[in-house]
Amino acid sequence: MHEPVSAKGMRQFRIAFYISLVGSFFIDIFWMTHQDYTRFYTKYWTEFLQGIIPSDSAYPIGFLVFFSGLFLIYYWLPKLVFLAFHIITSYQVYRHLSDREAFGKREILTCAYCLFNPVLCSACVYTGLFDPVIGFLILNFVIILEMKKGNAFLKDVIALVLIGLIASIKFVGLVILIPFLISERKTMLRRFLLIAGSAGLIFAGIILTHLPITALIAPFVNQASRKMLTMFDGLRDVFHLDVYTPPFIDMFVNFYSPIALAVTVIALITSDIFFYIKKVSFRTRVLLNVMIFLTFFNVSNLQFIIWYLPLFALAYNEYMPSKRSLLKKMAFHQGFMVLLSLFYPFSQFLALFFIYDIFKSEMQAIAVRPLASPSVASAVVPA
Repeated sequence: MHEPVSAKGMRQFRIAFYISLVGSFFIDIFWMTHQDYTRFYTKYWTEFLQGIIPSDSAYPIGFLVFFSGLFLIYYWLPKLVFLAFHIITSYQVYRHLSDREAFGKREILTCAYCLFNPVLCSACVYTGLFDPVIGFLILNFVIILEMKKGNAFLKDVIALVLIGLIASIKFVGLVILIPFLISERKTMLRRFLLIAGSAGLIFAGIILTHLPITALIAPFVNQASRKMLTMFDGLRDVFHLDVYTPPFIDMFVNFYSPIALAVTVIALITSDIFFYIKKVSFRTRVLLNVMIFLTFFNVSNLQFIIWYLPLFALAYNEYMPSKRSLLKKMAFHQGFMVLLSLFYPFSQFLALFFIYDIFKSEMQAIAVRPLASPSVASAVVPA
């Protein structure tokens, strides 16, 4: 049972929440120290505005198309937009939780974990990364498909548009396509035809506009062919320390990097089929697929956690029986993020603990409540 919040405590939380939203925005305006934003983003946007599609970019064409115009208007405008997406996503988490009858201290803790998380604050306020845009799109992708009301075909079309937007700015869009497609036979056929039709239109558009196909797929190839980074690479590149990589780490990187993509694809497809057979909710399947992708893919940076953090927080809010147990899970996950930023590449495989834990928690919930399962929209509609 959720620990209740007094009316005074609720008012104080709302005041703190809205102050933090406004404060984050104004702090971001004046904090103009960046890394990826000034080193890579602005370079690629400048080249694109000059009519050049960067061949060395790890970002798909949508990243250049959607954000270069903002960059043209004002140097810092894309960064402020990225922050706005973080604020909107945090507010959406708050709204979904505050609509519940049993809004309590666990829900306040969940909102705080999303809004004040150091990784999010660092990515949005300090480095100006665009990953909050991905988190926002994935969350709303799930919300759309879990809505109880609405035309199923129209919801599929909107969801497919969101998948396309995500894939056009980050490769994880192809990951959430898997749980979207694996569904009931009738739904799968409808979605397969939608995907085939959309792919045909995109291909026709590329041919008619004479866009260079090699340049469009280059970012995906560049990412898939990258070697896994190690903590020693970071020490050399960031701190300019004269350190060498131990031989056993080099051996692992050289062995795993070439097969990482194949391992990731196999893990994603087999696990999602297994989750579907086990009647895991659509929201949890999307969450676990993103986590599996970041566990096995050769590029798994700390800021990518932002992609699934809202769904992660909502899942544990649903399953943990008390505020203390929820706090423990969040503390463990925060510790995992610290390890992910310090001890790579091996630390990314620690995410398997959370993948198993979330799956186990949902299986226990299904066993107790076979007719109900958690969802972002208060009730899951089979996808």
